[in-house]
Amino acid sequence: MSCRISCRTRYLASLALLFTPLFSGVSHAQTDNVDFQTWHMLMINRPISPQFRGYFEIQPRIINDSDRVGPVLIRPAIGYNLRPNVSLWLGYAYIPTYNPNRSDENRLFQQLLVTSKYPRFDLINRTRLEERFLPGADDPSLRFRHFIRIFYPLDKTRKWSLVGQEEIFFNLNSATPNLQRGYDQNRIFAGVGYTLSKSTRFEIGYQYVHVRVPTAAPDRHLHTILTMWHVNL
Repeated sequence: MSCRISCRTRYLASLALLFTPLFSGVSHAQTDNVDFQTWHMLMINRPISPQFRGYFEIQPRIINDSDRVGPVLIRPAIGYNLRPNVSLWLGYAYIPTYNPNRSDENRLFQQLLVTSKYPRFDLINRTRLEERFLPGADDPSLRFRHFIRIFYPLDKTRKWSLVGQEEIFFNLNSATPNLQRGYDQNRIFAGVGYTLSKSTRFEIGYQYVHVRVPTAAPDRHLHTILTMWHVNL
């Protein structure tokens, strides 16, 4: 009984820490640079061998009050299992943007992924380092990202679930006037998930994104509807 109470307490505390910045950010967003967007993600995981896994992601974003296609992220990666719940990853991202003219960004990234299972919920921690090659920048922009995700099943079958996640970004160097060293952005998501089959799960929810603008312009505040398809082959 004591273990069950302590696990539940830790879970509620994690949720409180995860979503506290959401409400403070929304209150400031009324007078700053605000946009409503719709993001869609398809993520495919497939084992290659007992030690290696392949990953592919495509993520179109509909911006400007969800009436125009913005960036489209195409992100393949390969992972190596250090342990059943710990893996190292190496990947590449290609990001064409159509807003209003076509421009391309290329990225390399490395990440550590740790999955932890508790009696009532699953927890994912992901630490990622990116090298971003941007149009008009002589040197790559280096960015550090840390992502935490809580998956809380609502029944024993794990068919329905609550999902919460947060990711914070820091620039490690100053590559352009708009990409200055220090805090870059924060994303907070809350939603629900439904397991369609043994290999496919769908999630939908609200995501708030705060983006630091280091120039005289106000910071950006994005209110997004985020849909995610998880496919494990």
